[in-house]
Amino acid sequence: MVNVNVSVIQDPFGQHDPVSEKYFFFLSNRAELALSRGWFCFIWSDVNVFAYLRELDGLNKAFLVVLNFGKDTTTDLSLVSELPDTLTVHLSTLPISQKTFSKSRILTSQGQGLLLEY
Repeated sequence: MVNVNVSVIQDPFGQHDPVSEKYFFFLSNRAELALSRGWFCFIWSDVNVFAYLRELDGLNKAFLVVLNFGKDTTTDLSLVSELPDTLTVHLSTLPISQKTFSKSRILTSQGQGLLLEY
């Protein structure tokens, strides 16, 4: 987490490069309170995917973070009753044209991270 009181951030990995995924994640993290100050709730892990929620009490939106560390896969989170049936793509570390996912069919590629809003 980046301290909001820091005036200079030294990051050689591209968080200031406008075409970098890290740049977009950095901006999202600072703009979305649920990401920087919300609580963490683990909901899923298997051989390929790790998924968790970021929520903040009192806000009308939350985020599902899906990280694929394995092979291309489809994750079914239909058993997670707290999630709505449709999730909106807020950010992806790989270019995708899909703007929404059904919670029962979240497709991720190897090395991909998804930030899904609900």
